[in-house]
Amino acid sequence: MLKINKLISLIIIGSIVFLLASCSQKTEDISVISKTPPDLNIMAEIYDTTNGWIADKSGMFSYKEYHPIKGIDLYFDTKVGCPDNMVLYKSEVDGNKMYGYMDTDFNVLSEPINERPMIFQYGYALLSKDYRHKVMDRAFNIVDERGFSSIVQGDSILYIDWHYYPVDEPRIIGGIDRDTYLIPYTITHNKETGELLPIPLTGFKKINDVYDKDVAPDDNFVIPANFIVTNGFSDGLAPIIYNDGFAFINEEGAIVIDNSYDSYYQLFIDGVAIVSTHDREINGELESGLCIIDKEGNELTDLYICIESYKDGYAACCIKGGQWTYFDTKGKSINEVDYFEVNTFSEGIGRVRFQDGYSFIDTDGNQIGGSLFENASDFSDGMAAVQVNGLWGYIGKDGLYKIDSKYRSASSFDNGFAIVKVRVDSPGVIIDEMENRYLEELGITRLTRFNDDGYAIALTNRIVNGIMETTYYMIHSENYDR
Repeated sequence: MLKINKLISLIIIGSIVFLLASCSQKTEDISVISKTPPDLNIMAEIYDTTNGWIADKSGMFSYKEYHPIKGIDLYFDTKVGCPDNMVLYKSEVDGNKMYGYMDTDFNVLSEPINERPMIFQYGYALLSKDYRHKVMDRAFNIVDERGFSSIVQGDSILYIDWHYYPVDEPRIIGGIDRDTYLIPYTITHNKETGELLPIPLTGFKKINDVYDKDVAPDDNFVIPANFIVTNGFSDGLAPIIYNDGFAFINEEGAIVIDNSYDSYYQLFIDGVAIVSTHDREINGELESGLCIIDKEGNELTDLYICIESYKDGYAACCIKGGQWTYFDTKGKSINEVDYFEVNTFSEGIGRVRFQDGYSFIDTDGNQIGGSLFENASDFSDGMAAVQVNGLWGYIGKDGLYKIDSKYRSASSFDNGFAIVKVRVDSPGVIIDEMENRYLEELGITRLTRFNDDGYAIALTNRIVNGIMETTYYMIHSENYDR
């Protein structure tokens, strides 16, 4: 029988790592914001922006300014920007930092409602409030009160890992049969007595039965609600809390993997999952770490201190003495080389570090080009920023230079543009792949990634009367229709 403190810890771990994938019977059309604009000074103050959009002299961009007012500031992260054309701002409410949402015109869409800077992705965002997690749509209506990671859209399932950074390639399973596909469903009360359960229990129902209002909460379970479930099915298996750890059940509800793992870092995808364990006795010694398992529960690798999620069929893994390699879905190393550092594959190319510098390899483990670089970024838009003799340039996938190393700093290209600086202390300028320069007049200090609609956020820091002042700009590429 589970110890209560151990059980609580496992529930917390499961909810943080992959958040409860449970469908609740109280999930529809619950608005988290006021139906009318709230009577807060913040709403009036935050609308104080400059007049409209300004076209730059090249005709390639337009931009709009925003000046933070009285402690109300944009949430700025170069890796984020404005996915789903939504912008985060931050403020204090009752002494606590809270986050709200604007559109790309800096029009306020919500008051500060989120305790965490959770971005919108693919039409949804995670709402974190009072230590509870809920999923909301772009109209700020709650679509699920349990923060589940799989969202039903017609005959497709959209899986979202609720991180702070955008996911470039969401996992979507299309062509599902709503009369057979199983999703988690949680009950909170005893069916016979009506008493509140000490711990909510989850089973699985067919999608149509979940959304059928004529089906009672306790009826039509395909897999009875006997489990503490931490996610839905992936590749035919679902994780549950069992026997002081995690196990996996199949679609008949039978436990098929029971190795009492402490946590899982990737659900089953392409036949493998990444799990962790600690204090396991191996050769008379207690060892802890992560390993890759298959659907029969076979451990395909030894225990290692770090294994990153699979991408392009390979997982980056720290194997020994701080050295790294890549494993495929059979648990085999990509080649015989152990690197000092590796990164997940991007556009089919991995960034690796030897003792003397950085290089790149393809998914066959072959090195691209013969050069080593002082530093490098991942491939994006078919190019990677590389540093030689303290200066940055860009190479293509053939390993040859597309832009010579001449800049003191250089960001990755994103939707056709990057920001570079000639000197570390100079303003930045946006360039395209032909090195045409844009928006020099703004004196940009930092720039986020561009989203798929051509929007990015830039900021400029200037010292005025001895005080650092920040101006934000919403930038739009006129290659896209606004």
